[in-house]
Amino acid sequence: MRPTIRGNLSHHNASAGIHMNGDISEQPGNGLVQYATVESNVIWENGARGGSGINCDGVDDSIFRNNLLYNNHASGISLYAIDGAHGSSNNKVYNNTIVMAPNSRFVINIPNDGGGKSPPTGNVIENNILYTPDSFHGSVLIAKPGVPGFHSDYNIVVNHFSDDNGNTSTSLTKWQALGFDLHSIVATPAQLFVDPTHQNYQLKPGSPAIDAGVALSDVPTDILAVTRPQGLAWDIGCYEEKKTTLTLQ
Repeated sequence: MRPTIRGNLSHHNASAGIHMNGDISEQPGNGLVQYATVESNVIWENGARGGSGINCDGVDDSIFRNNLLYNNHASGISLYAIDGAHGSSNNKVYNNTIVMAPNSRFVINIPNDGGGKSPPTGNVIENNILYTPDSFHGSVLIAKPGVPGFHSDYNIVVNHFSDDNGNTSTSLTKWQALGFDLHSIVATPAQLFVDPTHQNYQLKPGSPAIDAGVALSDVPTDILAVTRPQGLAWDIGCYEEKKTTLTLQ
């Protein structure tokens, strides 16, 4: 299908901000959305009645990069299957900034929703800011340890995760013992951003997200088309701190 969703403002929807659905039961085709590019969107104040900022039901082989999501009330990005042919798989979630509303769900939600469909596999999460103020719901949810091909690293996170479909919450240390997020760090919006109180999520001087990411050829620029990297390494999140060069006369 190869849809592209780029440069949109999506806000104050009762459910999802952006929704893609393979819908095998009601539409012709293979029940999948494939090879989508979802980039440089700003998505906020959605999901009061459920539905993620970016909702993906049966979405495969797609990339989600340089999106800014804030104050969404369900999950940030969900990769799953209800109507799709199988769980959303082999997707790249790169360099997004996601700051959840209070009392929201997990930031990245990759569950096994059952119903006899194959669960998500092969999803990769790198260079993202995954913040929630919630004391139980955390940065990433997966169905169980050992999900084939799942990888998560070089993210800014909170100290809560789930490896059992959201039934319990575990610490970053225990999550890392499973081999995930070994280079990720915990930080707060006050440490990271210029002015999070007024929704300025650009990186402040000295932000721990600066030069803390891994090199990703799939993300050559940021949400403002600034070339990556500007410093020694990719910045984490949707913004790359733009360096200025002084020319001596």
